[in-house]
Amino acid sequence: MNKFGEIEQGNIAIRRAKEKITPLLFCGPYLFFFVLFVLVPFGMSIFLSFFMWPKFKAEDFHFVLFGNYVGLFGSIDYGWNTAFWKGVLNTLKFVAIQTPILIIIPLLLAVLLNKKLRGRSIYRALIYLPGILSISTVAIIWRLMLGTSPLGIINSVFGTEIGWLNDKNYQWLSIFILSTWWGLGGNMTLFLAGLQSIPSDLYEASSIDGANKINQFFHVTIPGLFPTLSYVTIMTTISSFNIMGQPMMLTPGEENTSVAVQIIYNVAFGNGRPGRACAESVVLGAIMLVFSIIAFIIIKKKEAPVDE
Repeated sequence: MNKFGEIEQGNIAIRRAKEKITPLLFCGPYLFFFVLFVLVPFGMSIFLSFFMWPKFKAEDFHFVLFGNYVGLFGSIDYGWNTAFWKGVLNTLKFVAIQTPILIIIPLLLAVLLNKKLRGRSIYRALIYLPGILSISTVAIIWRLMLGTSPLGIINSVFGTEIGWLNDKNYQWLSIFILSTWWGLGGNMTLFLAGLQSIPSDLYEASSIDGANKINQFFHVTIPGLFPTLSYVTIMTTISSFNIMGQPMMLTPGEENTSVAVQIIYNVAFGNGRPGRACAESVVLGAIMLVFSIIAFIIIKKKEAPVDE
């Protein structure tokens, strides 16, 4: 091989190395923070769930194997295990109601705002706007809206005296209203992106075959949105399981609206039992995983006939 051939081979090797390294350079910062703030805390939670560490005192740190997990299912030493399972039940109720709401309403809004309407960009922006706010900001807004007189805007406008944040019959309704308003925009945007990827030829062909708008929605739009629908369903389920800020800021200290993540936080930093809190986190994570897998399997089964 002559000198020019060796140089060419060297250039090819350099180009191939660049092709492999360049994506890693782009992904590197994300992978670094993902490992640092997700994988490491996840591993530490599992590790600490096998230890007792009362009040974060180093001298009391000791190995208890599955003692923290056993404590969740009937330990007489810790009365808060009952509160944890009540929080899990409240969380499951929230997931069961809020997840369909944050899928169906954003989907219908996306279908509507995907049409050529006057001012649709403004409508999209207004619906998406709450999603960029922090939960603290959103909670302050809705405390002003739902509070009692003289600051309760809704009660003042309609001349009512409903205790949205104090009456147990309305507390969860208040949380659902806030969560829906806060979460609509993000899912709507994802559905809009999915709708724009569906070929218009499918709608034209179905129209020629005599399909009306309702038939097109169920036989063209929904099948075409299955990838987006799978992602939105799983992510909305996970985010609903992680509810904490809404009840903590709207109805602080209320047992009626206590949720699992809130109780885990109180156990770790209020009661000073980080080991038990980590065990609760692992159990809650397992429950989230099971529900996410079930949702994924159901959607995949619905998706299979379309692929065929």
